[in-house]
Amino acid sequence: MPPKRINQENENEVHFLTITIIEWIDIFTKPEYFQIIINSLKYCRKNKGLFLYEYVIMTNHIHLIAKAKEGYKLSQIISDFKKHTTREILKELEKDNRRYILNLVRNSFSKKKITRIKSGKEKIIQN
Repeated sequence: MPPKRINQENENEVHFLTITIIEWIDIFTKPEYFQIIINSLKYCRKNKGLFLYEYVIMTNHIHLIAKAKEGYKLSQIISDFKKHTTREILKELEKDNRRYILNLVRNSFSKKKITRIKSGKEKIIQN
């Protein structure tokens, strides 16, 4: 399912995107977490058709000015980016033994799962 602001009519136009961490948790506080984002963006540029004009990584969100190259869909690129970076960040949080943040994230996932069951919609990472 495409992120809510990218629809088929404007799929391959330039977009200003904000990708937030659930509950606005300050996760990007160490270089390792920044590197996960940078590596994921590099991968998407090289292999997924992402054309990235600019980006900024804040402690709890990311701003991107981006579009998809011809033949690619920005919604799919962003979806893949979010899935991959979520997995990698969770691994790093486990490795760093950041239990407090992991508990916040897990509790938020539980709340989102309950919301999804009630509403029939899935939304883990906010846009």
